[in-house]
Amino acid sequence: RIRNKLPEDVVAVMPSNDALASCLSKAKSVDLAKTCNIPLPETLVAHSRATLINAVISIGFPATVKLVDSSTVFMQKKCHFLASVDDLDALAEAWPDFPQLCLAQREIRGPRYNCMFVAKDGVIQNYFESEVLRTDLPDYSGFSVLDQSVAPNDTRRKHVASLLQSLDYTGLGCVQFLESRDDGISYFLEFNPRADASIAIAHHCGVDLASAACKIALGGHCDSSVSYSTGEIRHWLLGDLTGLALALRRGEVSYAHAGRWLRDIVVDQYRSDCNTSFHRKDWKPTAAMYWNQLKRALSKDR
Repeated sequence: RIRNKLPEDVVAVMPSNDALASCLSKAKSVDLAKTCNIPLPETLVAHSRATLINAVISIGFPATVKLVDSSTVFMQKKCHFLASVDDLDALAEAWPDFPQLCLAQREIRGPRYNCMFVAKDGVIQNYFESEVLRTDLPDYSGFSVLDQSVAPNDTRRKHVASLLQSLDYTGLGCVQFLESRDDGISYFLEFNPRADASIAIAHHCGVDLASAACKIALGGHCDSSVSYSTGEIRHWLLGDLTGLALALRRGEVSYAHAGRWLRDIVVDQYRSDCNTSFHRKDWKPTAAMYWNQLKRALSKDR
């Protein structure tokens, strides 16, 4: 959207427009995963309230509903969990205007894995995996606030390699999977054609994905044999505190739940090996930022 506004000598460290379009549309990314024979939960596309209800009934409960456009949210969330017909009726009733296409999927219960990478011409150059331990939402559907480095999983890495090859992908990104507690299968969740806050754990572990992506964008090469330590923990203190404040404001958690959440924040901050935006040796600027962010979170919804 802004590439033509930039000077000609500016190099964009990002994938092609076609790759972006395939990743940012959940419907297209699901079709891509199907083409690559990557496991998917049962998925149906809905374009109206009636087709959404029929789709969820067809899939069965528990189910999830999310918008096709990954850059938008509805009713303050990117994903809604439906455990019963009552949940479905409540969602349909509370959704006054059906804004756009959405996906209904069978819910997969299990840990979420972030598979971060840098690729060149559809081939993985650097690869890093982390497991999401907690998010900024009580239902585990939000942004990761606590994750740890894990050893690369051969199956998930092969799935990522297939996606990248299909797109002839160059740049950095993150493919997410849910590993089912029922059958142990890693199901495709989404493809983010960018880095996010969780890249901090990769950098902490010695996998500098951002620098590698810049080198490749400038025509260089990077070391594809980078190894890293496992069990390292990243905590996003600001995201955790903001999530707790918002959950309390919306009435999504009880005071008892909030107390346990606050306990987890204290414990996880103490045991973490790195923090997304906080450093113990230079804490004052971050403390001021936290205070301003929390005041905004308490005064209005995000």
